[in-house]
Amino acid sequence: MKLVELECQNCGAALKIEEGADIVTCPYCNASYKLDDEVKHVKYDDMENSGYEFEKGRIKAQKEHYANNTVGSNTIGSQTKFPVFIIPIFIIMIIALFIFMFTRMQSARKGLGEFSDNVNNSVAQKAKEEEEAQEKQRELESERYSFNFKYSNGRKATIFVESMLNEVIDSNRTNKDRFITVNFKDISTQETEQILEIEKQLEKRGEYDVILDYDDDGFVNAITIK
Repeated sequence: MKLVELECQNCGAALKIEEGADIVTCPYCNASYKLDDEVKHVKYDDMENSGYEFEKGRIKAQKEHYANNTVGSNTIGSQTKFPVFIIPIFIIMIIALFIFMFTRMQSARKGLGEFSDNVNNSVAQKAKEEEEAQEKQRELESERYSFNFKYSNGRKATIFVESMLNEVIDSNRTNKDRFITVNFKDISTQETEQILEIEKQLEKRGEYDVILDYDDDGFVNAITIK
């Protein structure tokens, strides 16, 4: 089939026309042309002379088409290109965030460790205090057991009262910080001589009411004989 070339009036590109065609469309700018017999006849007759001009138009259209596509591509690229200076800033921000998070974690660990140490120290201190209190109580009970008399309140025979008074004398001699007072009639004394005098006043075969008084620690601090 014979082909005829015409020039696009819009972009100057060469238009290839098939023989007998009535409409032609530019492949570069999509401009459409309706052809009549006169135009086709002229172009057919002048085909050899105008071929050079047609070729120049085709080359020009291709260059413009390439230039337009290149500019558009560069424009798009320039619009979407990521700025290079942002990269180090982004890296610095990541490092700073990492340092911040690490510091917070260390602070949290330190605070938790201090809290745990305080709790442990508090528990240990409380346990130590309780143990010391229990030990003191045991010592106090042992001391009271060894110090106090193995007697109780009540009606006692003279022989038991005399034995009790002798223990008072021994206790007052050895325990200088815990004196026992003996009360009998109008006598109230801690002295050995006066306690011996009380023994002399007791009836040999009599009975007496004995009342033991205790201090705040539970130690006997007074004996009343009636």
